[in-house]
Amino acid sequence: MLVGKYAEAKGGSIVKSLLANSGILEGEGRVLHPVEVETAATVGADVVKNFACLEGLRGYEVGFGHVICQAKDPYSIIRGVQAVPVWAIKQCR
Repeated sequence: MLVGKYAEAKGGSIVKSLLANSGILEGEGRVLHPVEVETAATVGADVVKNFACLEGLRGYEVGFGHVICQAKDPYSIIRGVQAVPVWAIKQCR
């Protein structure tokens, strides 16, 4: 689910800060999985600082997050967040 739709449905200003950074919020029941899209090949912890705003949502847990980027190989950015190369994403049919 896109962050914008989620923020509108919940009236949630908490998640709107993800919108400014190409954020996507995937939901799986009561678990939210934040996704960030970056054009850089190397990303650091500063890229996922907005993920912390999700901790304040009552009734939801924050699950594993991803940053889609131009990295050569996947790697861990911080605990619970992984950099994923855009080439590794397979098209769903």
